[in-house]
Amino acid sequence: MLQGICTTVTVALETALQYQQSKQSQLSYSTSALSRCAPLSEQLSGLLDNTRMILVGTERPLTTAITCIFLRTAEILSNILCIYCRLTYGSQSISLEAMISLSESTPSEGEGHSEKIILAFGDLVFAASCLGGTLQIHTGANQKRFRWC
Repeated sequence: MLQGICTTVTVALETALQYQQSKQSQLSYSTSALSRCAPLSEQLSGLLDNTRMILVGTERPLTTAITCIFLRTAEILSNILCIYCRLTYGSQSISLEAMISLSESTPSEGEGHSEKIILAFGDLVFAASCLGGTLQIHTGANQKRFRWC
């Protein structure tokens, strides 16, 4: 009887050890997968699939917070039908410039549309300013240009 109990405990311990090792290997795989994550420009292109996208400069790794702000910005731009984006890597800064067309709306609708667009970026403006960034909005006759720095 004692031999049966020892065998059962041994099998249970071995199973638990194998489970622990598989969990650790999964964790190390997911950590290495995160480090091999696609560059920001590719992630932005995926979100802005109907937008002309241009990359200027050499990409470099960014902090998770900054990457998240750029990706959330791209999601918003995708929803408001962005027509052009330029991701620029400077020596001291990274910027994302985007253009959206307001030509399909009347002037009064365009003004209301502008306010809706500004509200869409509300939380991101605060988050970007906490990280030392800015959002600039330039208006033209039939377009708006956004720039995150």
